Amino acid sequence: ELHLVVEPSQAWNPPPGMCVVHWMRDPADLIASGYIYHSHHLKSWHEDWLHSARSCSFCDEESHAEIFKSCDTEPGDCRFQNMLHDAHNHSRGLYLESLRCRRTIEDMWGNLNRWADEDSVLHVSVESMREDFNGTVDCILRFLGYSERASRARFKVLDVTQKP
Repeated sequence: ELHLVVEPSQAWNPPPGMCVVHWMRDPADLIASGYIYHSHHLKSWHEDWLHSARSCSFCDEESHAEIFKSCDTEPGDCRFQNMLHDAHNHSRGLYLESLRCRRTIEDMWGNLNRWADEDSVLHVSVESMREDFNGTVDCILRFLGYSERASRARFKVLDVTQKP
C-alpha cells in the first residue's frame, strides 16, 4: 500500500513498517523553480492557496508575517501570486519565495538527518532523475519491492528527458 505524504514535517513519523521515499531537492533549485511556478501558475485544485488573500502554503509563522507585512500598510491584493508579480525585480520575488519554502527546506534537511541511517527510508534527489531516470526509477521500484520491468513503463511518462 502506497501513501503520499506531501512535505513531511520533522514531527511526522512514518507508521511502523512503512517504506519512505524521501525526495530531496537542491534548495536553490527549489526556490528558483517555485518562484517561476508560483508566478505563472493558473488555478488548480492543489494550489488554491495562491488565489486566497494572505495565504501561504507550508509557511511558518515568521515567514508568513514577513511575506505579508506590506499588506498592513499598503492597500492592495494580498495574494502571494500577486505579490510575486508586484515584486519590482526578480530578487524580491525570489526572496518572497525563499521565505515561503523556508520550512520545507528545514524539514527536508531535518528529515535527511534524522532518517540518515534508516533502512526503511530511501533518499532520492530530483537531480538523480535528470541524470539517470531509468536507474533512479529502478532503484525506487526495487526499494518498494516492485518488479522493475513490469512497472518501468508506467513511469516513462514522467521522464522529462524524453521527447514526446
